[in-house]
Amino acid sequence: MAQITDPQKYNKLSNVELNEIWKQVKNHIVTNNDHNHPNCIVTNYVPSNNRRPQIRYKGEKYYISIVLCLRKNRKIDLNYSIKVGHECSHLCHNTSCINEHCLTFENGEINKSRSCCKIFKDVNGYYCPHDPICPGCSGITGWNVFEND
Repeated sequence: MAQITDPQKYNKLSNVELNEIWKQVKNHIVTNNDHNHPNCIVTNYVPSNNRRPQIRYKGEKYYISIVLCLRKNRKIDLNYSIKVGHECSHLCHNTSCINEHCLTFENGEINKSRSCCKIFKDVNGYYCPHDPICPGCSGITGWNVFEND
């Protein structure tokens, strides 16, 4: 996903508002017929031109994946805020997915580097260099090729 252009818009959402949005989204979850992404959760919300579903809440449009990833992080840290320059990465490589377990915030370089796993995950001997490891990949937990950056 492209860099979150207005992290403050999302960071201003209270935990109550994040839960209200989740309640609305839950009513629109549909059967996922994509056998290449069996753990993905999808909705019947019309996706934007970049295939990422959006929701209108209190007159504003929000990407559902960003809202749910923020909600996931706020369950761990009530004061969590999206960092400037971060993107909402779909670990599953399915931009329509809203499964919070498939979503993480990370800088753009790491997010873009995940495409190597989409391409090479089935190559014998390939290990995912990411933390968290991309679904469907083998890797070494806790090791991150980018940790010295």
